[in-house]
Parts: sequence; structure tokens; C-alpha cells
Amino acid sequence: MGIKLRKYLLLFFDIVFLYFSLYLALFLRHFQKFEAQIFLSHLFPFTILFFLWLIIFYTFGFYDFEFLKTSLIFKTISVISFNFVLGVFLFYFIPQFKITPKTILILNSLIFGIFFFFSRKFFLSFFSAHLLERVAILGKDAEVEKLKKEIRERPFLGYELVEIDLSKDLLEQIKKEKINTIIFTEEFEKDPKFQNLFYNLLFLGINFLDFPGFYERITEKIPVTSISK
Repeated sequence: MGIKLRKYLLLFFDIVFLYFSLYLALFLRHFQKFEAQIFLSHLFPFTILFFLWLIIFYTFGFYDFEFLKTSLIFKTISVISFNFVLGVFLFYFIPQFKITPKTILILNSLIFGIFFFFSRKFFLSFFSAHLLERVAILGKDAEVEKLKKEIRERPFLGYELVEIDLSKDLLEQIKKEKINTIIFTEEFEKDPKFQNLFYNLLFLGINFLDFPGFYERITEKIPVTSISK
């Protein structure tokens, strides 16, 4: 599963949890008097608020798995508190919304904050231990080694690096190690000796990615070798 797809999946869960948290907050606030009309009356103003919250989550880096790796509790409390203050400003200083849901806003922020924190803990843990895509890199230089280090140190990105011996039969190694994706540098792409390998692997359903593109995806930087060309 690619990094962008994981971000979209996390965004999807945030949207679901936002509205589910609102529903729970309204239910707890009104309890026996709760009815669908109460939820519907809050739907539009809270949708505006939720849209702003999602922009803030994205701006602050809460869809960046590297950012989430450290101090998640502190970061969660900080951003939820910031968004709560934004909600207070929105509902209490903009009269057009015609609601001042102090208790609902508090409950919604608390409930969603819990979902927000644990969904990210789950994503980090799950992608560090499951659904890892086995990748091998064909190439030898400083940037290749740097990329290998990035993959090893960031398993939550969903990749497992498999080392292969470039001096031995590559096809057999790739089959034996059950590699899903091959990252190739320009030197290998142009080498006639390896073109037959690429053709053979196509029939095995192996993914091929060029080194500069994959490097940029993982490090969010363009490799120096690509810039100099």
C-alpha cells in the first residue's frame, strides 16, 4: 500500500470519527431526548468546523507518518486544543450559525481526540508489522545506501528492504525472497545485461519503480544525481 493511499485512508477515518464523535456527543448530551433532528440541526455548522479541522491536521503534519512517530500524545493534545478554541470562536462569535454548543463542542473534542490518537497509534503499529512490501534496490552509490537506511529505519512506511547480491543470479534471488517491487537506478536501466531480467519479471507481476521517483517518495527530496543532470 503506497504512502499516499495510507494518508487518504487515515483522512477517511478522521472524517468518519468526526461525525461519529458528534453523534455520540449529542447522544450523551440529550440522552433520552435525543432524536435525529437534533443531529441534523448541528450537521451543517459542524461540517464547516470539521473542514477547518482537517485543514489544520494536514497543515500541522498529522498525515505525515514520520511526524507522528514522536510525541504523539503531546501533539494530539495540542492540535485538539487548538481546534477546540477555533470551534469556540466559530460558534460564539459568528451569529449566523445560531447555535452555541459549549457542552457538545467539549464532548466532541474529547471523544474525537481519543479516536484521533488511537487511530494513529494503530496505523503506525500496523504498518510497521503487517502488509510490508518487500523491495530490492538494484544499484550501488551513496544515495542508494541512504535510501536503504531510510527504509530500514521507517518500517511504518510499509516497506521491507531485501538485500540481494548483484553478482549472483538476480532472477532466482528475487523469486526466492518473494520480492514485490524492484527499484532500479539508471545504470541498471541502460545495462543490456539486465533488460532480459526486467522482461522475465514482468510475467511474475513484479512492480518496477525508477530510483529518483521512489527516492523522492520516501525522503520527499530529489536525489542529487537527478538534479545534476
